[in-house]
Amino acid sequence: QFMQNLGSLRWTDWVAYGTATFALHQLYKLVRICLSDADLQTIEALRQMPKSGAFKGKVCWITGASSGIGEALAYELARHGAILVLSARRKDFLERVASQCRNIGCKDVEVVTLDLTDYASHQAALAKVITYFGRIDYLINNAGRSQRGVAESTDPAVERAIIELNLFGTLSITKAALPQLLCQSSGAVIVNTSSMAGKLGNPVSAAYSASKHALHGYFESLRFELAGRGVRIVNVCPGPVQSEIAFHAFSETVGRTHSSKEEDGTVRMSAERCAALMAAAMRAELAEAWISPQPLLLFLYVSQYFRGLYFRLGDVAGPRRVAAFRSGKSGYA
Repeated sequence: QFMQNLGSLRWTDWVAYGTATFALHQLYKLVRICLSDADLQTIEALRQMPKSGAFKGKVCWITGASSGIGEALAYELARHGAILVLSARRKDFLERVASQCRNIGCKDVEVVTLDLTDYASHQAALAKVITYFGRIDYLINNAGRSQRGVAESTDPAVERAIIELNLFGTLSITKAALPQLLCQSSGAVIVNTSSMAGKLGNPVSAAYSASKHALHGYFESLRFELAGRGVRIVNVCPGPVQSEIAFHAFSETVGRTHSSKEEDGTVRMSAERCAALMAAAMRAELAEAWISPQPLLLFLYVSQYFRGLYFRLGDVAGPRRVAAFRSGKSGYA
């Protein structure tokens, strides 16, 4: 009887059935997106992540490893058996992170101090890493600084400084390492801590957003140039994360930092959760990973698929954020 009923369906019935099934599937995906703190590919990569050993024996060089996402990622990779090289300017902070990594169980961890804006020192830093471990499996470009300031009031020297650090510093260390990465028979992965600000306009952080947009565009282009040559590129786009990034951010004036915690934790992801999602994206070698609490993650989807709505929402939210910033608030909430 069932087969007879099935055979009696007209093509219009099949079209209606297919349309309803597709609509339900899309609704299911929308609900998942609204309940997630990362894009669905990254969530799936985390689900498939083993409890330990995901990076066993892999040499991971992390810049900006002395605090924030870099520090949390060092601990996450240590738990998964990675061989670590930790870099930043503050050696005492790096030694503290390295000690904690050893307590977690990481036997091979070295500290290489690095100033991302001292381009002439980057070849020497690379040489130390190769001397220690002979190769680099993951180059994790995490170092950088944020910025807080209204664009019209920001000194152009601040804008140059943040571009020099976030963009040209990252390009310099990458280009220093690239010949080594290309000659390795095992290949390598370049991981960049970009930002949601590299995908969205970010009022009160225009210079920071510019640096991350440029970083994103460069490495997306480099990915296509290197396709098939053994070096893969992963761009990770975190949203607001609980860290000291705002405290150390550039302000509107040269020589001054924002020096404000401005964090209440209500719309910010923990650095540990961000690191877990980032490690999953690295292991899966995802081209791009979006990692953020709601509603910013949903806003990013809107920006990608509903451009007109995105700009209308931005026109409303932008002035509010400027007003909040000028009154001493972050403008996120």
